[in-house]
Amino acid sequence: MRLGLRVGLASNNRAAAPAANGAAIEVPLKARVQFDVIKGRTIEWPQFENSEAIMTVGAYRPVEDAARIALTELVHWIHRDYGLSDLDAYELLSKVARIHLNEMVDPNYVVVASIEKKYLPRKKP
Repeated sequence: MRLGLRVGLASNNRAAAPAANGAAIEVPLKARVQFDVIKGRTIEWPQFENSEAIMTVGAYRPVEDAARIALTELVHWIHRDYGLSDLDAYELLSKVARIHLNEMVDPNYVVVASIEKKYLPRKKP
């Protein structure tokens, strides 16, 4: 087994067409990216967060499976880090989760599921 980190950064789009038809306005980008390696923690699909939300990614076909993957990963993250049971996390997400359809033209659909941190309890120590 080979362990490691693989990172890919995509282009910066200032604006994109509402219907995923591949049209976008790309602009130069200077960014600072921070990665935290958490010893003993594994994830199945990409996870990321900012100051306002936690987010997970699902990529699969059909789009329903991509959404299911993203939401399931979010349920597990909330359970592990915020102490809610899986059922409580599922119930919370059914009320306030956001789904963003990122890629609808590639072989796999890409869905990002997120929840604003204001809806989450304090993070477990």
